[in-house]
Amino acid sequence: HCDWWEWNQGSTLFFWRWHPEFKACARDGIPAFMLDQQPSYKVPQPPTCSEDVREKVKEKLSKVCERGYIEKGFVKSLTGYFPVKKSLFDIRMVYDASKCGLNELVWAPNFFIPSVDSMVDVLDHNSWMADIDLGEMFLNFPLDPQVRPLVGVDLTPYFGHDDQPLWECWCRCLMGFRPSPYN
Repeated sequence: HCDWWEWNQGSTLFFWRWHPEFKACARDGIPAFMLDQQPSYKVPQPPTCSEDVREKVKEKLSKVCERGYIEKGFVKSLTGYFPVKKSLFDIRMVYDASKCGLNELVWAPNFFIPSVDSMVDVLDHNSWMADIDLGEMFLNFPLDPQVRPLVGVDLTPYFGHDDQPLWECWCRCLMGFRPSPYN
């Protein structure tokens, strides 16, 4: 289910090819270092204003659901999301995992990420550089099953009914979640 540019049914790690010591983490997700308390953010997702943006949001949400990055499951706490205009005809969805307060309850090790300034210091006339877009890279990595109920997504404004909320869980690392870059 892929073409030259897209994994149309989603992508994941080839966990069975990993070293036996890391196979379970590659398949199931790296356990999160959490405090004993858990967030309980259950503010409903507000719908978008314009019908045009609403259809684009619905399309983007459908895409992550069809690829299995969001799945059915018990939700203890919600995150938020919002569209950002990308071009005249497209939007970028921003999934805000920091909104529920989960980031204050998890710990991830610090590690060096080079900045432009630190990189320029090591360049010379023999250097080669490239600019790559790793936009969906986090989605290859499974999210710890114990964390999934804490990063729920309220799909009600786009796919549910007002009398019955539709909440599902992120099951992959996502932007805005503190351990995602480390994982």
